Amino acid sequence: MDKAEDIMLDLAWRRFSEIWQDKQVIEQKASIILASDGVLMGLILNAKKDILPSLTTLAFWSVVLLVLSSILCVLALLPKRYNSFNLRKAWEDFEQFMDDPDKLKLELYGALAVKADENTVKVFISGLCLALGTISFLFGLILTSLVIVKSILL
Repeated sequence: MDKAEDIMLDLAWRRFSEIWQDKQVIEQKASIILASDGVLMGLILNAKKDILPSLTTLAFWSVVLLVLSSILCVLALLPKRYNSFNLRKAWEDFEQFMDDPDKLKLELYGALAVKADENTVKVFISGLCLALGTISFLFGLILTSLVIVKSILL
């Protein structure tokens, strides 16, 4: 790999695969938080008769934050159409460059860069939903903990 085209093509492939890995990490974290939201909501809703009347507002806001977190995590998990290569179409698109390997590498790099940029936007939006869902989850967790601890102590 001593040519600039080879280096750029290698970087494009790496970035393309990194975006796919980022997508998988976001989906794993969103799934974990979504499951945790359900556990905490179940805890509060099953214990609603044991919650002191003075803490019902706190419990209500806890559930609201957990529902908001669940919605944001579902948005992060929504199927998105990620751009990849259709092998048949790629062959047709790049067939004209088969005689010139350097030109083929540049064209392939350009195609990868465009697909990576489009996928980056989709991963960013999913990551933003996950971040907001995580913040909502943390505040819901704090309120849930307060409700449970105060109900036990009082």
